[in-house]
Amino acid sequence: MFVFPLDDPLHYSSNQMNINNKYKTSNFDLAIFLIVKDFHLLDIENDNPRKIFVFDYSSELKDLVRFFNFSKDNDSEVMVDARKLLSARKNLKTKLIGIDYHDDS
Repeated sequence: MFVFPLDDPLHYSSNQMNINNKYKTSNFDLAIFLIVKDFHLLDIENDNPRKIFVFDYSSELKDLVRFFNFSKDNDSEVMVDARKLLSARKNLKTKLIGIDYHDDS
C-alpha cells in the first residue's frame, strides 16, 4: 500500500486530502481531535452519505494528523481533555444533524 506524504499538495487518500491549502477529511474522530486541538472547522461538505470536514492546512495540522494516525496511545501529543473531547463530539454531531435536516427539506 502506497501512502502519499502529507506535505504533498495533491495528497489524498480515501479519508484525507490537501488541496488549495485546505485539509479535508471524512474521518469523524480526526475532525474532533483537530477541533479539540484548537483548529477551526471551516466547513462541512456534504458528499452523500459521507461528510467532509474542512480545515486550513498548516504544518502544525500536518504534524497533528501524523501524531493522530501513528503515535502511541500515551504520547502527549494525542492526549486531550475528556470534557473538551465530549463537548466537541456533541457539537459536531449537532452540526451534522442540521446538515442532514436541511438536505432533506
